[in-house]
Amino acid sequence: MKKLIYICILVLCTPFCAQAAYTYGGFSSGTSGGLDDGTATGQLLWWDGLEWTYLETSEIFWNDTDKRFGINTSTPRTVLDILSTTEGIRHSYTDNSVYSGWITNSSGVAQMTATGNSFTFPSGTAVNPGIAFGDGDTGFYESVDDNMVFARSGAGVFSFGGQGFSSLSANGAALFIRAASATVPTLMPNRGDPDTGIGAVTTGDKLSLVAGGVEGILITETGAIIVEISGKTTITDTTGPQVEFIYDGLNKTTGETDSNGDFTLTPTGDKITVGGFVLQDGIFGEIHVADNSTSQSIPTGVTYTKLTAFDENGGSANVTPDQANDKITITIPGWYRVSGKLSFISGTANVVWYCAAFLNGSEQHQAHFVRKAASLDVGDANFNGFIDVSTVPWDVDVRVRHDNIGTVGITPVYMNLNIEYMGET
Repeated sequence: MKKLIYICILVLCTPFCAQAAYTYGGFSSGTSGGLDDGTATGQLLWWDGLEWTYLETSEIFWNDTDKRFGINTSTPRTVLDILSTTEGIRHSYTDNSVYSGWITNSSGVAQMTATGNSFTFPSGTAVNPGIAFGDGDTGFYESVDDNMVFARSGAGVFSFGGQGFSSLSANGAALFIRAASATVPTLMPNRGDPDTGIGAVTTGDKLSLVAGGVEGILITETGAIIVEISGKTTITDTTGPQVEFIYDGLNKTTGETDSNGDFTLTPTGDKITVGGFVLQDGIFGEIHVADNSTSQSIPTGVTYTKLTAFDENGGSANVTPDQANDKITITIPGWYRVSGKLSFISGTANVVWYCAAFLNGSEQHQAHFVRKAASLDVGDANFNGFIDVSTVPWDVDVRVRHDNIGTVGITPVYMNLNIEYMGET
């Protein structure tokens, strides 16, 4: 009986045990007309129209451990990783004629394209800008329609609207979109004061500093900067010069009002021009008589005789005092004050003396005197006048004459001749 049962089981099982392949759920398995096992982890199947085929892992790959999907890569680094040198992602509205997409170029830059030439972002807020950077609280958002705001750390900083560019802080700066003029500024340091700031004249390279709708300073570029100041200008500073007029950083003139109310202009050069009149510092000279033992005879007549008793040079700068030749030589053109004092003993009584400064042998009528002397008279005669020296060098000396018939001797007690520069026309 047992042998009969074993034979029956063997007969019934033989057809199944001999089958090399099986089919389950539409997929075939085995080696005879079925689907082979995959060759790599992450391979996927696709239907080519005739049968199921494994895809290459370099084309499509599934990382089941990290749940990542790769296209053209077998090492996806994100949930979806696409390796492509052409457009990687495209989203179409109805068909491929209307779409948007992007590509990452060889420099790692994302390039976005859209057939509508535009990308729309949410309006956002200061805390969550529609276009955000970094940690998400810095970027741009639309506060109201057509008004863009730049936010930093969750707070609005600058606004871009129909009026222009404006700070959102109290008394912040603003740049308005309007035509600038000499009285209408477009750049304002205080957005709450729109008529004070920097404007511009419509012609030429001119910049206006405007306060309260009034042009205060005009700066014009014409090879040099020219500043025109309108109205009263007050500069308060007790620490030094209040103004500096600078040519090239090295050559300049400073102006200072001191505690006494005196105003001083100090140039790095040696002269200052005021209304066409040139003031120049450090030009003076003197000769005088130190020893009164030398006498001189003065002949009669209308011709002046040069005084030759000078025996010592005084202080000088930029002129040449020459006591040996009883003269001072001027080497810089300009206006000079000529002054002197003559104190001498007249050897004859009741003589009328005439004295004058001479410039290159010509009498300077504006610098002379007349004195009547008694016998043995020791009197003072002073002269003071201005001479115009147009060319140099010119010599200045002192000459005298008298109305007496005959020669008159004089003995100097004290005499001096001074030259002082006053300015250049």
